[in-house]
This record gives sequence, structure tokens and C-alpha cells, in this order.
Amino acid sequence: MGIIRKWSTSVEESIWKLSEMGSLASHKGLIGDAREGLFRETLVKYLPKTVDVGSGQIIDSNGSMSKQTDVIIARGDTLRIPLSKEVSVYPVEAVLAAIEIKSSFNKATLTDAVKNLKTISSLGFMVSVPDPRDDQQKEKEYLSEEDVNKLFPWKDVVYPSTYVYSFSSDFKAIDRKLANKILEVSLDLDMDLESFPSVIAFPGAVIIKNDGFLIKEDAIPFPWIIAYREETHPLYWILAHLTNRLSATSGGPGVPIISGRYRMETHLDPLPDDNWGIIRKDWKERLIKESNEQK
Repeated sequence: MGIIRKWSTSVEESIWKLSEMGSLASHKGLIGDAREGLFRETLVKYLPKTVDVGSGQIIDSNGSMSKQTDVIIARGDTLRIPLSKEVSVYPVEAVLAAIEIKSSFNKATLTDAVKNLKTISSLGFMVSVPDPRDDQQKEKEYLSEEDVNKLFPWKDVVYPSTYVYSFSSDFKAIDRKLANKILEVSLDLDMDLESFPSVIAFPGAVIIKNDGFLIKEDAIPFPWIIAYREETHPLYWILAHLTNRLSATSGGPGVPIISGRYRMETHLDPLPDDNWGIIRKDWKERLIKESNEQK
């Protein structure tokens, strides 16, 4: 076990104990505020001083805003609109990550968290990068979303990563029932799993999206979108993803580093390659096929 994993395990046990003290309050809002504060304090200790950790809302240049977000991690070299000591409005271009904190993990709280974080991905993101096409191509070609993704692969890197962390869970076992709840949330919200948070963590398990930051796609022998497994101290995987995320971008707003970056992710523990449950990319097609076969 590496030093980051050891530190994360120790810190997570500490915030669990401190959160128990917070639960002495009878008002659920106060309990939630206490736990969010503990989580933000942990991130402030771990993350570099070049980032700002707070909470609030995220806004784009058209005036569209996200829902209230429990934890926002933003670049320290860009503007924000402070409303209080810890609450601010952040331009989406300044935001690196957003985290929803829940007291308990179940289908209802997962739905609420995913729905809130979805409002971030719908914001418009403005970034200035060279267009690889010449002037003649620009005049003739209409770019579809697929074309944009091919021409500008940085889009997935600079958009805010999203996470969910819960202090407890209603799930007694980490099995196919958990996967089914994830699929139900996806169907209820009419939201592709590709748009789900990068890491969902709660005592007993971690759920990871296939975005290339933690698990290499070819590490699993068939196309997959979600992986899940038992995990005693899941906070580590949010910190690991954040470490990889920060290592993949430069200090400037919204521009990925090309060369010469510090490889901080080399200090992370290797991801376990066993005992993973998987949701395949073609899960909807397989579900429809199974349904038709049963008719």
C-alpha cells in the first residue's frame, strides 16, 4: 500500500468518526453541512494550493447555472464570485471537478446526486484552441458533435469531472442488485451511463466510469462503461481520479498539457484487476433482446 493510499485510509476513518459527532444534531441540514465541511477540509489538505475548494453554483457565459453543488474544485488563477466565506459562483471554465456529498447511498440519493451533477455537463464551455482545419475547410464543413470530439479530443479533459461520496449505504451486498439500481437511475433520468459521475464512492464499494483515468479500456476484454467492486475505504479512488485529472491538465484555464508535466499519478497504487462487476456498453441492447426473448 502506497503512502497516498495509507493517508487516505487514515483520513477517511477520521472523517467517519467526526461525522458521527455531526450526526448528534437533530436537523438533517446541519448534519449534511457538517459532513460537507469535513470533506472539503480533507480536499484542502490533499490538493495543491493552485486550486480553490468551495461550494456554490457554476455558471456559463450564457447565464445558465448548475444546481447548488456541495463541493467545487476550481483553478486558483481564475475569477469567482464570492457570496460568503465558502460559497461562490464559479465560471464553468474555471472548474476542475464537482462533488455531491450524501449521508446515505441508495437509489433515491444517487438519483438526486446524478440529476444535480447533470446540470453541470449541460453548461456551455468556452475555450480558445487552434482549429486544425484550414480556411477552406472551415467554410465548407459543418461540424457535428462527433466531428468536434474527433477534432478536439481535449474536450473530455477540460470539462469538470464529477463525483459522488456517501458516508453510509443501504446496500448490504455489492452484487448485481447494485448494477440494476444504477441502470434504473439511468433509465429514470433518460441519461446515458457515459454521462454519469467518474467515481461514486460509499463505505463498502466503489463505482468507476470508463473514462480512461483509472482503468485502461483494454484491461477488460470486452466493451464496458461501468465497473464496481467491494471497497472498504473508497475515498482513495476519488483522490486517485482527481490526481490523474490534475496531472492531465496544465495550470492555464482549460488547456491540456502537451509535454513536460509532472507525473504525480505514478505515486498511486495500481488498480486491482480482480473482483470487478461490469456493466457493458451494450447493456441497453442486451436488455431489449432479453425482454423480447421473454415475450
